[in-house]
Amino acid sequence: MIKYLLDNPGDYEGAINHLPKYLIKLLISSFQSYLFNKMISLRHKKGISLTKPIKGDVFNILDDVNGNKTHIKYIYNGLYDKFLQEAYELNRAKIVFPLIGYNTNLDEFPSVKSLVLEILDKEGISSDIFTNKLLETYEFKGSFRSIITKPLGLKILEYAEDDQFQNRYKLKVEFSLQKGCYATLLLREIIK
Repeated sequence: MIKYLLDNPGDYEGAINHLPKYLIKLLISSFQSYLFNKMISLRHKKGISLTKPIKGDVFNILDDVNGNKTHIKYIYNGLYDKFLQEAYELNRAKIVFPLIGYNTNLDEFPSVKSLVLEILDKEGISSDIFTNKLLETYEFKGSFRSIITKPLGLKILEYAEDDQFQNRYKLKVEFSLQKGCYATLLLREIIK
């Protein structure tokens, strides 16, 4: 890729296309996750709760069997607020943010749109990036993900003095997470 850029200065798209397909997909997916995490961080930084819905938040109704996301979405402060609040409290609905792709319409996520635009402005990223043909080529049409996910089956298996590091403790845990969630982030929060 670097050699291509040296031979063809400024042709960044051509340089990207010299990478293996799996690496291109990884880079696009990583960028989507980066923006998603920045949206959550900015919401928190602005003092907006991650656990209490605000006007314009999008709720995803979870399926009855496994509690997985469905395609059913509602905007909070609409017709069903009382029922959405109840479903949220019963863990039958989640507040979701978009994983932005070529098919994402930010108008469908009213509370998020201003966050995305602020992030793009701060990062110096053009919103045209989401219409890049690479997203379509690699089928990154966009999706959505819960802003808060709870681990399933979280158990402490062992908590004891560490035999290698004096005056320290070790912890062994067991849990599972839904697709798209990272164990490293959960472990970081536990360690805090």
